[in-house]
Amino acid sequence: MSGIPDFNLQCHAAAQHLVELSLSEDLQDIGDLTSFSTIPEQLTATVQLVARQSGVLSGLAILPLVFERLPGGVQSVLYLQDGAAVHAGTVIADISGPVRSLLIGERTVLNFVSHLSGISSRTAEFVRRVEGTSAVILDTRKTLPGYRALQKYAVRCGGGVNHRMGLYDGVLIKDNHLAARGERSCAAAVAGARQWTTERGLPSAVEIEVDTLE
Repeated sequence: MSGIPDFNLQCHAAAQHLVELSLSEDLQDIGDLTSFSTIPEQLTATVQLVARQSGVLSGLAILPLVFERLPGGVQSVLYLQDGAAVHAGTVIADISGPVRSLLIGERTVLNFVSHLSGISSRTAEFVRRVEGTSAVILDTRKTLPGYRALQKYAVRCGGGVNHRMGLYDGVLIKDNHLAARGERSCAAAVAGARQWTTERGLPSAVEIEVDTLE
């Protein structure tokens, strides 16, 4: 799959869970001691989300998911979308509301957006390197637990293509599979996998990792 997917379809449930977990880790049942003890409850402000370096954006839909869980009706205005290229100083969003809520949500927003934008930016670098060739930049399953949908979404924001989402949606025979079979015959392993999946009405495409072209 290539192109930027619908965040709500691919990531919304995972993002909601992770945002709630992040805020819970920060606040527990007590809250932000620093903001509560130093910032007047009624103080409001408008702040900007500004890029500090060049890159490709991902994860902007996290902003409303964070601030809708905090008091005071924080409002955000996005000027760019996921997949947009930015440079240092680019204004990405305006966020308005109670200063306490802005300070509480700030780190959670930055953690998500910087992490996901880092993935999309790095992916975009690799995509640029293979321009003009038939090569495609694919992702892997080497993701953090709970973050897979988001991290794979970020790959697509950078112009990459999703490979398997998990072990359940594709066959990829690796060297460990061949070693466990006690043989190095790629052809036999592929034939066996294709027969097994076909008999069960499962996707029959089979991929295999190789060390040489022979």
